[in-house]
Amino acid sequence: MRKGFTVMLIGTMIMALLAGCGGKEGSTGNDHATKPGSVAASNKLAFSISFSTGGNTYIESSPDINKDKWVLKLEEMTNTDLDIRLMSHKEFDQKMSLMFAGNDIPDVVGNMRGGPTTGSMSGSVEAGVFMPLDDLLKEHAPNLMNMVTPAAWEETSYDGKIYGIPAWLENPSRRATFIRTDLMAKAGIKEAPRTVEQYLDMLRAFKQLGVEHPFQYREGFKYADTFLGAYDVLPFQFMEMDGEVVPKFFNVENMTKALETYKTLYDEA
Repeated sequence: MRKGFTVMLIGTMIMALLAGCGGKEGSTGNDHATKPGSVAASNKLAFSISFSTGGNTYIESSPDINKDKWVLKLEEMTNTDLDIRLMSHKEFDQKMSLMFAGNDIPDVVGNMRGGPTTGSMSGSVEAGVFMPLDDLLKEHAPNLMNMVTPAAWEETSYDGKIYGIPAWLENPSRRATFIRTDLMAKAGIKEAPRTVEQYLDMLRAFKQLGVEHPFQYREGFKYADTFLGAYDVLPFQFMEMDGEVVPKFFNVENMTKALETYKTLYDEA
């Protein structure tokens, strides 16, 4: 089992979890522990789950994530009673190690950094902490089994058995550029730009409308896919050059064009 996919390892209560999601009406979650100080309704499935905050400021600033309006809405929509245990993104590995060392393991363990092959979880599957999911997935999640590729399932398997649900993406790119169509209408632009020059002309038109910052992205060119992608020099993609595999930004000609485009944006800001 390699580290290529985000892993969601399911604990010993997964059988009731999956059965509760796809079982018959009127099933109960009485075999599950409820939140501390609370009692789950007889027809709700109660289970605990831990995962990293991912550095999300909204989550990390929440005084009690279990009382968050979105969590409560999720519980309402899924007929569940969640006991969410957050781990600081910066201290995730340390917190995971302490959790396993103290044997205070929730029903569902979310590991964004690789799963049982990581130091904090090494040996957990072999020790029987988690149960295989093959039969449960086939019975309660056949569509998921068919949608996710065999290679992805292999990433979350050990000794021929599935122990985790991979965060697999059918579309390899999750990023997109959003353009305000109301500004396009005001500028008299009828179609979204298809070339870099059309894009720059659109931004210039937005500038003339009084938009102070018509284009934004993170500092350090993080998520600056719009033009890096246009010139095929995305830093997380690779190519072969002179018999070696190198990042695509090694294409000096195209990388120069991309940087010149961003310099144009900076100069005309």
